[in-house]
Amino acid sequence: MSKRALLVGIDRYAHEPLHGCVQDMYAVHDFLLGEGGFADYQCLTLPNEYAHKGAIMQGLDWLVENAEPGEHLLFYFSGHGSQIVTLDADEEIDGRDEVLCAYGFDESDRTAIRDKELARALERLPEGARVLCILDVCHAGGMARGEHRASKAFPLSDHARRLNARGAELGIQLRGFGGGGHARRLVLLSGCEERGSSYEIRLSDKRGGAFTDALLRELRRPGGLTKDLRAVIDAVRAYLDAAGLNQVPGCHLPDELRGAGLLGGVWR
Repeated sequence: MSKRALLVGIDRYAHEPLHGCVQDMYAVHDFLLGEGGFADYQCLTLPNEYAHKGAIMQGLDWLVENAEPGEHLLFYFSGHGSQIVTLDADEEIDGRDEVLCAYGFDESDRTAIRDKELARALERLPEGARVLCILDVCHAGGMARGEHRASKAFPLSDHARRLNARGAELGIQLRGFGGGGHARRLVLLSGCEERGSSYEIRLSDKRGGAFTDALLRELRRPGGLTKDLRAVIDAVRAYLDAAGLNQVPGCHLPDELRGAGLLGGVWR
């Protein structure tokens, strides 16, 4: 059984650096090598300056090329995200596309990965193959700073400030997939719901994403890998709420995976 993962973590943004995204990426890497059963897997990690848009898109190509039914495929992204003016005004009521911010993000298509671009990259999966996307990004209206936590909101230029966001639900409505068969090939776990916030928190002597930390905690519990993913996200939500974070994670599962866990369900 082939196992492939593309892991991206970006802290070094010029205008609003983060502090825990590369830590998040390596935490997921360690989980895959251990409890995730990926000891024999192929993994591509793209930290900071290695995570420019071209490298991420090439990584997505590598992830899905020659994929077969039942393969274990994972795309993980921790970093900034935003919204930019859409190129499809007739399709987008709000006039915006959700984007992941690659290294060097400057609000242009050279450095932004639109939700539709991600959909096009992943829709080439054959029938029966699925990819798990875990996005520790948020969709925030501005910055929220505190002593122990910071929102991952990205400050845009003045003309785009009303569209400001750090991260995105990244097409939780799966607009780019157009529903149907393509949508069934994607399992999406997101750090927050649309127009919500994802936070970095202090973890011992370093920072990390609150969502990634809570998700790995739940998956590491006895039975966590086979537990209904919606129940896992519910537990993550409760953990974040108890920590005083106004952060509501999201979960999209195709209908046929209702009640399924990570192993034996998403990854068969």
